[in-house]
Amino acid sequence: MLGRSASSSVPSLADPRSGILRCALVALLTGLAAPAAAQPEATTEDAEETRDDAAPRDRALALYSAARTLDGQGRTEDAIPLAEEAYRLYPSGGVRFALGALHERLGHRDEAVRHYRMALGEPRAPRPEVARQIAEALTRLGADPTPLEPEPLPGTEPEAAEVAATDGAAEAPAEDLEAPAEAQTPPPPPAIASGLRLSATVFADLTHVGSAWGAAGAIGWVFDVGAFVELELNGPHFTAVLTGGVEIGDWLVRPIAAAFVAVSPLRTFDDDASAAVLVGPRLGAALHPFDELPLSFALSASLAIDLTRAGEGFVFTVPLALGVRWVFA
Repeated sequence: MLGRSASSSVPSLADPRSGILRCALVALLTGLAAPAAAQPEATTEDAEETRDDAAPRDRALALYSAARTLDGQGRTEDAIPLAEEAYRLYPSGGVRFALGALHERLGHRDEAVRHYRMALGEPRAPRPEVARQIAEALTRLGADPTPLEPEPLPGTEPEAAEVAATDGAAEAPAEDLEAPAEAQTPPPPPAIASGLRLSATVFADLTHVGSAWGAAGAIGWVFDVGAFVELELNGPHFTAVLTGGVEIGDWLVRPIAAAFVAVSPLRTFDDDASAAVLVGPRLGAALHPFDELPLSFALSASLAIDLTRAGEGFVFTVPLALGVRWVFA
């Protein structure tokens, strides 16, 4: 959702929903801030000009607040016209940056790049930390970082553009509207949540479809690079399984590649009661449908090779598992 002027949790920004949009809209807020430079001796004319300048800023800030609400409701498309109107009232590099971030979030690459580059060319230049975010966005999008001459949006008030061109170099954000530095440039969050993971799984062995089924519970640890290790206990015939692997990427559906070793005191689906040691690969896919909840689902298939029966040839089973996982980040 749109950024706030105070510290808040920052979502996964593997896509444009990452920290870039949040920082952009903090830039929108500070970009609309009033000049703080004091005049040695204010005259009546100076006071009138200040009041005249404050009115468009106040209206622009109200539009920003409404845009933030819309974006927070998932209505980013509807938030753009409000941000555009804020720019018409009070042109600045911060507002241009916010417009670029909104367009990037919607997948409008060319439009986002155009606003980012024009933000760097605005007379009311973006603050240094915002300019750095713009440079990072242009690099991420593989775009030319050269500033562009700002083009007024249709309907931009001529007086607003003229004021921006003359006072931009002297602009400083008002203290009451300035976000803390740590809120303006929050570190990007890891794309993959790390922490303790609990899993519950049901499975069936494709080589013993009629009788080979069961349930399992697992506890493990997930690292922010996608790697994981977990210990699984399953039944109805007790088996302990140690698995290590990786979920690749930070997409909605992520491939899983892993290897495991398992020990069963009883051969799960045979008549004898001797122990079994099983090893093999596990491949599958994980579904991560939620942005806020650390809940995911996994479907995997394993090739479990029985080492204790190697003398009898290639003895194996093929368990197919469906599970649900929760990460305590």
